[in-house]
Amino acid sequence: ILRHFCQTMVNANEVNPVIPTHRIILPILRYFVDYPYIPGDWMRYNLAVALDRYATTDEERNELMLLINDFDEIDFMEGRHLLAKVYYEGRHVKQSFVAALAVLEINVRSAYMPSIILLAKMLRDGNGVTADPLQAAELFISAGLKGDPDGYLLLAELFQQGRGVEKSEERALDYLKKAVEQKSKVGTHNVGCAYFVGKGCKQSYKKALNYFKAAADLGNPLSQINLGNMYYNGLGVKVDLKEARKWYVKASEMKPEALDLVKVVDEKLTESME
Repeated sequence: ILRHFCQTMVNANEVNPVIPTHRIILPILRYFVDYPYIPGDWMRYNLAVALDRYATTDEERNELMLLINDFDEIDFMEGRHLLAKVYYEGRHVKQSFVAALAVLEINVRSAYMPSIILLAKMLRDGNGVTADPLQAAELFISAGLKGDPDGYLLLAELFQQGRGVEKSEERALDYLKKAVEQKSKVGTHNVGCAYFVGKGCKQSYKKALNYFKAAADLGNPLSQINLGNMYYNGLGVKVDLKEARKWYVKASEMKPEALDLVKVVDEKLTESME
């Protein structure tokens, strides 16, 4: 129960960024780091994840780096991957692709999929290694076949941009649909966008609406906003201001700026009643 509670609190700001739950969860995680009935590595990892997301002071950043550097000394792949990402993205430390690669290698040998995908990104972009888009594509495919939709999403990007492969919006859409099969809310949203404008397929508001609806049900706020826009403007569906408002309100739970769209709909509804 405690483990589930901590994971929920660590992710809470992504669900509702208005509530500063990190100021609650950080002290709780620190308290339980050495709690005898909970695996210490697991709790330190959750504390590190929380600090990585929410650290705002030098003291918190130093605390984070002390935690994640320890992960490189033990066989804890999740923590080691977090350390690689911090170096790769230059969060809290000076960016170093070389340091990221050195940490990644152990995880890659152990077939830890998130680290394999990060290595593939480095090969795609030539960061810390000689650029090799074809090898990157092979790794992305491998990740997708093993059930990680991010592999298909990144492979779709390669075909959209023509990096190391022949540019093809059709092939990109095929791989996005494979990500949809694995319930990827980003992939599902992107397929909706493709049908909305006719990129790699015949333009269809009806199909776009269906994919946006599926992604919205998975919790994608951009799809929720797009659904609202389609109901508001009558694209692929009859104008329905109440339905548009419903999706804008839903989107505002993660994107508060969607409340501006709610106000626009409310004004329109008020006008129609006068």
